[in-house]
Amino acid sequence: MTKSRMAAISMSMLLTAAIAAAVLFVPARALRASFEYTPIDIEIPFSVSGTDDEGGIYKIVIEPKDSSCPKPKETEKTVTGSGSGSFEITADEPGTYEYKIYERKGDDADIIYDDTSYTVTVFVTSDDEGNLGRQIVLSDGTAVKPKDVKFTNRAVDKPTEPTDPTEPTEPTDPTEPTKPDEPTVTPTKKPDNPVAWTGETVSRYLPYGLICLGIGIGIIVIVIIRRKRDSSS
Repeated sequence: MTKSRMAAISMSMLLTAAIAAAVLFVPARALRASFEYTPIDIEIPFSVSGTDDEGGIYKIVIEPKDSSCPKPKETEKTVTGSGSGSFEITADEPGTYEYKIYERKGDDADIIYDDTSYTVTVFVTSDDEGNLGRQIVLSDGTAVKPKDVKFTNRAVDKPTEPTDPTEPTEPTDPTEPTKPDEPTVTPTKKPDNPVAWTGETVSRYLPYGLICLGIGIGIIVIVIIRRKRDSSS
């Protein structure tokens, strides 16, 4: 077999393979173009826990991994204080789509912003009728898979202001003797009426008075009798 004939056979085989591929490819492409999926709306919720200052402003961001992922309707949400929200995505065909959700650091020096970064994987599936379904899987880089997208912000711990120290008391001179306190003398009040002559007092001392009176009278009588005897003798 000559080289020219071999070349002709090879060219014929290549041409046949190309025609067969075109025949198979065109119907498959046409079938895919005629099959339409029912779009599905997907929500990815999140929550934000603020500090004691309810005026804090927090910005939550979502970023698709690549251009094949359906674009979110909003790529950034703002929450004032503590609150919640969600990102909305519309998928129109099956696929595995990955997103990153995080909190953008603010400029308030009194707040410690949550630096957790969540990876959100959305699995979009379809059935034979073109209906789409979805499943969401979360990851934050740890071994335990989180159940929800949550950001917790904290207030900066401020040091306690020191109190003014108590001024020290001046020490006393040890060489100077301490003067004793002078005793306080309370004068005794003289009673207005030293003896109160009541009926009870008179009745108590009357017998003694009578005895004394009798003794006195007796002495006087004895003295008189003696004088009379002496004068008569």
